[in-house]
Amino acid sequence: SANTKTKALNVVKIRGRKYLNVDTTTPDGIKHARSLNVTASKLVDIIYSPMLHDAGSLFTERNRGRLFALFRHPVQRAVSMYYYLQDATWDPLYSPELKNMTIDEYALSRYVENNWLTRFLANKMGGRLSRADLRVAKEILEEKCLIGLMDDLRTSLRRFE
Repeated sequence: SANTKTKALNVVKIRGRKYLNVDTTTPDGIKHARSLNVTASKLVDIIYSPMLHDAGSLFTERNRGRLFALFRHPVQRAVSMYYYLQDATWDPLYSPELKNMTIDEYALSRYVENNWLTRFLANKMGGRLSRADLRVAKEILEEKCLIGLMDDLRTSLRRFE
């Protein structure tokens, strides 16, 4: 992408908002941001990335970060995923089988997520989870994360300010 060719950090205005000319939503973009010392630049207040562990490499003892997260009840998340995956032909998790499945069948199927949040935080999307994985996930939440709840979005967003 064009971002990987950029040799310097620049603030870009889009619709009146300021952004930095790096893409932290891909591994290559995060690597590029790291090479430009994005956190040391003091040009950013917030870094958005769905890649928690890769994005964590942008921060140092001197330029620390804090994780903001909004959580839903796991059952609400699973129900939402069920409906989403029935139509999300673009998603790698999509399967035509889901179109004809009841929600009860989905809940018992191989398609339902298994401890998604613990796996995401422990950076272990496959295999068996261990007590050590659970400890890592809990430590991240306790030590590095400001948590909000989707059920109380207004209060959560106030906490994040």
